[in-house]
Amino acid sequence: MKGQFKLLDDRLSFDVGATWLQNNYQASSFLEYQGEVDITRNSGLLPKLGAAFQLTDHIEIFGAFAQNWSGIPEDTFLGSTAAITEDLQGLESTNADLGIRIVGDNYAFSLQGYIIDADGFIGFTPLDPDADPVEIITGNAATKSENLGSQRTEGVEVTGFYDFGAADIYVSYAYQNARHGGTDDPDVALALRQVGVIAGERVRDIPEHSIFARLGWSPTDHLRLEANIDYRGSRVGGHLITPGFCNPFFCFGSDGSGAAASSALGIDQLEAYTTIGLLAQYDIDVFNGVTLQLNVDNLLDENYIASVSGATATLAEFGAISNFSGGDITAQPGSLDRYFIGAPRTITFSIKAAF
Repeated sequence: MKGQFKLLDDRLSFDVGATWLQNNYQASSFLEYQGEVDITRNSGLLPKLGAAFQLTDHIEIFGAFAQNWSGIPEDTFLGSTAAITEDLQGLESTNADLGIRIVGDNYAFSLQGYIIDADGFIGFTPLDPDADPVEIITGNAATKSENLGSQRTEGVEVTGFYDFGAADIYVSYAYQNARHGGTDDPDVALALRQVGVIAGERVRDIPEHSIFARLGWSPTDHLRLEANIDYRGSRVGGHLITPGFCNPFFCFGSDGSGAAASSALGIDQLEAYTTIGLLAQYDIDVFNGVTLQLNVDNLLDENYIASVSGATATLAEFGAISNFSGGDITAQPGSLDRYFIGAPRTITFSIKAAF
């Protein structure tokens, strides 16, 4: 359901709408589930509002507010020993943004700020907090699906483009501060630590600052040359938690003090990196067009971590441990998240033809 209306000689426009979603989930398995899952979830009424005000022919102020709902992810029902209960709910979010656009014949600029509050993230926790660690690792320990807290993201995006004629330049900058909630509720904070998340800390793999710039040059109608630079600031790789089976008499911190179960050790910070890319494209007027293209990615052969993904849902229960010695376990910085190495210098040549 949506509608649009305009005021002030069409300089002020509003888009108003609302959605309502209902999902029915049916699942069964001879291995993972005991009995059949048959639950229904609905979003309730989700309002949406957008507005834009045309200050001049070239300047526009815009803003929006929306509530969204994503339901229960499919992965919750697949490949897990998790029990799905009537308490499990979908993910809800509230999005708000405000910005300005300046657009001319050969240039464009935008500045936008936004806030996203999301609540209801789903994780898997052992039904028995004292479950045998080996059984958890092998996936034999029963788990339950839970809504485990919230995230708040505050961000600013700035983009600019200018066309000089034969040359053009595009630049974008983004700031993101995405943090986990749950700091006000000790029970929620503990549940988050049990799945490898420290309440109040930054969300992994989201750089605080990032910059992308591209310079293009077209000396002829057929030839296009580009160079780009991509900077990704430092970001969290993983949250470091002591294992769930630790106690102060069995596990010890790097300073020799006793380490209690599910205690926060800190975060694993990944370094910033910068990559440079080149592109050359040439159009040949044969058979309605043949395009030759050469790409060079990571020109300087930078070593960097490209992305991070989580460890298995229950393996996060084990936190970061090392140095098994004399029956004792020393908890040290390290992460069970999976780090993926960025591609080295890569050269690609392609031919595209239309007939």
